[in-house]
Amino acid sequence: MSKFITIGPSLLLACIVLYMPSNDLKLVSLAYVITAIFIIINWLRLKLHWLNLFFLFLLALILFSAGPSVNELLGYPRHANSFFLDGPFSHRELANALHLSIACILGFHIGALTVYSRNAFDANEITYEWRFDHAGRKVGLFLIALSLPFFLFDLYKEISLFGLGGRGLVYEQLRQDAAARSLADKAAIFFSGWLVPGALLLFSCGSRNRIWTSVASLSILAVVVGNFAIGAREAAFVPLVMFIWLRHRLGRPINVKLIPVALVLYFTILHPLLSVLRQDPSLLWSFSLTVYAEVLADLSNPLLQAMHELGNSLRPVLYTIDRFPSEENYRLGFTYLTALTSVMPNIFGGVHIAAENSLRYWFTSQVVVGGGYSPIAEAYANFGSIGAPIVFGFFGATAMKMAILGQTVMRRYQLAIAAIAFSSVLIIVRGDSLQVVRAITYYAVFPALMVYLTAKMSKKWMW
Repeated sequence: MSKFITIGPSLLLACIVLYMPSNDLKLVSLAYVITAIFIIINWLRLKLHWLNLFFLFLLALILFSAGPSVNELLGYPRHANSFFLDGPFSHRELANALHLSIACILGFHIGALTVYSRNAFDANEITYEWRFDHAGRKVGLFLIALSLPFFLFDLYKEISLFGLGGRGLVYEQLRQDAAARSLADKAAIFFSGWLVPGALLLFSCGSRNRIWTSVASLSILAVVVGNFAIGAREAAFVPLVMFIWLRHRLGRPINVKLIPVALVLYFTILHPLLSVLRQDPSLLWSFSLTVYAEVLADLSNPLLQAMHELGNSLRPVLYTIDRFPSEENYRLGFTYLTALTSVMPNIFGGVHIAAENSLRYWFTSQVVVGGGYSPIAEAYANFGSIGAPIVFGFFGATAMKMAILGQTVMRRYQLAIAAIAFSSVLIIVRGDSLQVVRAITYYAVFPALMVYLTAKMSKKWMW
């Protein structure tokens, strides 16, 4: 009965939203904003704080699926949205895409509620186990030492590209066919991804030693600064958030009430500022607060600029609805199935079967945009408008289970693995299942196995 009381209002809202007219952009935009506020308040009342892993993912999903809803409600004209919605789309098509986003987010929310319980996030005390902590430090240092040269090589290449043509040229290079990349490029991309997992492991398992925490912190700082220097906001922001969460869970808490303030400042100042600076390397690399202030002052409405950027994630949904099923057959889960095969490396050359069937690669070969996609678009391309919210219900339940596991683990290396796994999951709000499966397998599961096996084989001595 208590479960029904928790889920009942959300089911009622879902029924209202699903049966409302889906071709009125103003009405659907209002429904999106109301639904987002309802969901956020609902989880805050259920005692989830702003630094909870599930809550962070939910916020990212809501923000990056908002599309033109806020701009439409604020009365900005149609051409103001053309920054990210340029193309042969009418208001009716925009409304349909936004309506699908609402349905999927509600499905995600309700799916999470089905596995949630009020004591689910009662945190266990983090224990000190010398064998696993020692193994975690060794693996963390090994991963940092292995990945740092590749990270610097990859960063140097991206800085060179960025200096020639801004972030747009980097995106153009990223759209290059995977089979055309050199072995050195593939190795740099693959191995450089272990720098953040190594740093998080070292920070968690070596938190009693100032040297190890300093090395780990400097590694995270290198990733954050390096990615901000080339305009890669998500690649900088996600490791920083996970590092803050891990530090919070290790007994160095921050005031979680400051999180919404920080998010508002980020999306109204830093996000729109970087969207302009990353198009002109000379501005970004001026390192002049005066120049940055002048660029920010030239923005007539930073909030509108931020919504333009966030609305990019609606464009894959628009194009996918336009192509499926009129020109392309529904994939019926095939993209999710082939994504699972990506755990096996492509040793025979050519394009991996998972990449060949990736909707993100299909989209970037059809439409000239950045390197992103959308989980909502992928769910629709597989199962249509009826099946997509059901798929998101399963995603919501899975994300909640992962967040509960991350909150209740007792070993330090497990805590670091939870942070690594969620940093991999967060990228799906601008990607597809292939990115998540690969990231979790190579950068979360493999390090966890390395720590476990090292702990089992290690002798009784510590650093």
